[in-house]
Amino acid sequence: MFRLAALLLAALAAVPAGCASFAAQPDTPARHVHFHELNYPAPPGERFYLLVFGAQTTPKIPRF
Repeated sequence: MFRLAALLLAALAAVPAGCASFAAQPDTPARHVHFHELNYPAPPGERFYLLVFGAQTTPKIPRF
């Protein structure tokens, strides 16, 4: 009985953390940018592009 209770307690303690305790966050360039650097203009020739996808029709919803 004690072993079952200990196993159940260990399982319940591990549920909130899940696999998140083993995950490694990837390094992003935004982490290294300080807010003072945002005041300076971008170097010449540096451009950013935004690609937007869209649909002309609404998706079909099944009717009951």
